[in-house]
Amino acid sequence: MTDPSDPAAYAAEHYLTVADSYADAGAFDRAVAVARRGVGDHPDDGRLWERLGVAAWACGDFPTAVHALETAEFLVPLRPLARLALTDAYLARGEVRSARRVLRTLDGAPDVGGDLIPHVAGRLFRAGAHTQAARIWRGLLRQNPGYAEGHYRYALCLWALNAEPEDLFIPLHEAVRLAPDVPTYALTLANVWVGVGSPRDAARILAGVDPVAVVCTGCLTRMTTVFRNAGDFDRAVACEARLTVLIATGRGSDPCPPVV
Repeated sequence: MTDPSDPAAYAAEHYLTVADSYADAGAFDRAVAVARRGVGDHPDDGRLWERLGVAAWACGDFPTAVHALETAEFLVPLRPLARLALTDAYLARGEVRSARRVLRTLDGAPDVGGDLIPHVAGRLFRAGAHTQAARIWRGLLRQNPGYAEGHYRYALCLWALNAEPEDLFIPLHEAVRLAPDVPTYALTLANVWVGVGSPRDAARILAGVDPVAVVCTGCLTRMTTVFRNAGDFDRAVACEARLTVLIATGRGSDPCPPVV
């Protein structure tokens, strides 16, 4: 691989090849450095700006990503991954209206591959476009009824659209049935049972969750409460013990699902 720090200027295609090689290897910071020099030598090359923006997005450098991808937009049509990256960067900066503008070019677009469709639905949800996100998840579930995360995400869309709790049971039960080892699905379903005044049903759902598999301190706190309210003190104590270990070792996190 040619050293990109060599003072000689290269053709735009060379910068793209080197930056892509770094990106493919997960060295996004190096891809950024190469693409940044590339746009310095070739400021009218949209694909170099696009590569810089996507690599910066992968590094979490959202200001650079927005600047580079907006520049690329003026020069070339952005490819789907770049449009998704720009959406993400806008959302990270709180620019929801701009994110929705780009999402409109992704929703249902023929050039968006199947692997990106769930990500488009996720960004639509984050942008507050819950109806559109629900439509995409429904379509994905028609194609693949065994898609556990799809059932869960569809339920979250229904929750955001103020659906009745009863409407959430079917997709959440399916998510738990298909992936009983994912604590988030069971906890979200248990939250629905709590919301309709059935703590024992909530405890029944959570009985299948091993506290050792849970790293979310907020989830463990809520599980403890559910079990105590249902009179299942042994499981409540087990959850408290796991919570104590996580807090003492600093290994806990708090990515709690919504209280639906």
